[in-house]
Amino acid sequence: MTFQHIILAAGKERGRTDSFDRCKFQINQHLTLMDLAIQNSEGSQKTCIALDPEDYEFFSNRKLPENVIFVKVLNQTKGALASTALCLDELSESLPIVISAVDGICPGLILPFLEQMRFENSDGGAIVFDSRNPNFSYVRMGSSEPIEFAEKRLVSNLASSGIYYFQNKSLLIESIIWSILNQVLYEGTYYFSGAMNKLIYEDRKVSLFKIDESDYYRFSTEKEAFDSRERLKRSDQKRRNQ
Repeated sequence: MTFQHIILAAGKERGRTDSFDRCKFQINQHLTLMDLAIQNSEGSQKTCIALDPEDYEFFSNRKLPENVIFVKVLNQTKGALASTALCLDELSESLPIVISAVDGICPGLILPFLEQMRFENSDGGAIVFDSRNPNFSYVRMGSSEPIEFAEKRLVSNLASSGIYYFQNKSLLIESIIWSILNQVLYEGTYYFSGAMNKLIYEDRKVSLFKIDESDYYRFSTEKEAFDSRERLKRSDQKRRNQ
C-alpha cells in the first residue's frame, strides 16, 4: 500500500533536561536510531523527517534512500502537531499519511496497520496496546469504537503508541488547524490526542490497530533506549533461531 510517512525527531519531550542524543543512539554497529526509524518506514513513497539543526547537519551528510526528506526545525515548537505542520508542504494530497516519533517504534507493523486502516476505510487511526504507564496517552472506548483520546490520563488500559494515521492531507491539515484555533493543549503542548478527538467529534471513522506492548520499543530516555536495544537484540536472535 502506497503511503507517506512523517517522523518527528526534533525537540525534547516536555520536561526533559538531560543531554541524551536519541537520534544518534547506536542500535548496533551498523544502525543508529534514525537509521532504524527510516528502515521501519520501508514502503513509503515519501518519508519526511523533522530534525533539530544539529541532527539535520549530521544526517544530511549521510547516504539516504531517495524517498527520505529532512525538514530543519529551527526553533522549539509547541509539540507534535506543530512540528508536523512544518512537514506538510512536502506531502501530496491524496496518499494516506502515517505520523510517528523517532523514539517510539513498532518494527514491521506499519504496513499491517495501514492495511487495516484501508480495509476499514478509516479517516484516522492509531496503533495501541494494553498498558498502565502514566507517560502514555490513553483511549477511552465506547461499545466498540474509540470515543476519546486522553493525554497522559489513564482513562482505560489502551495506550497509544504515538503512531497515527490520516486518510489524506486535507484531514490532517483540518485537524491541526482545529486543535490550534481551539487551543487544545496539554501543559502548553499540542498533541495528536486533540487531532484524533476532532475526528471523533465529527463522527469520522477512527480505528485502532492493537498490538502487544512487547512489540513497542521506546527510546525517549537513555534508560528506555538501552532497555529497548536489548529487547531488539533478543527479538532478532529469536527470529534467527527459528
